Amino acid sequence: MTSSSDPVEPPAQPSSTPSAEPSQTPSAEPTPSGESPAQSEAQAPAYLPEPYPAQQYVQAPYPAQQPYPPQPPYPVPPHGMPGYGPVPIVNNLGWAIGGLLTCWPFGIPALIKALEVNTLWARGLYQQAEFSAAEAKKWGKIGVIVGAGLLGAYLLFIIVYFVVIIGVIGVGVSGGL
Repeated sequence: MTSSSDPVEPPAQPSSTPSAEPSQTPSAEPTPSGESPAQSEAQAPAYLPEPYPAQQYVQAPYPAQQPYPPQPPYPVPPHGMPGYGPVPIVNNLGWAIGGLLTCWPFGIPALIKALEVNTLWARGLYQQAEFSAAEAKKWGKIGVIVGAGLLGAYLLFIIVYFVVIIGVIGVGVSGGL
């Protein structure tokens, strides 16, 4: 048994150069597993897990595979070049956004119709997609035209208002007619 004041030696590290004899010095104290120092030198240190016994793995051969069934032919798209699919149409989203910014009551239906064009086209509903694109363009143009008309009328009102105000102030300053 050792006293608590004895220094504990760390396990020896293997050197980079191979040697015939290990450089460990056996101590007289027993190992934690209860073995004598002579028995523990031949085994791995106690802090390392014990390796698993070597097992040989034999892989079974694969069974013969069946050939894959032939694939059905692809359908020919109704529009565009064969092999490339139909070319998507313009969804008129620009008209919808313009209508939304200038006159939102007409811009909202234009935006709804413009956003459903790509979905309908992807589903293969080409005529409905073209109809939605035409509706989006129609409502977007109506929104832009009405919004521009309202903006022009507002500007005209402001100009007339200031002309009248300046005229009234001018008459009041000059002393009347």
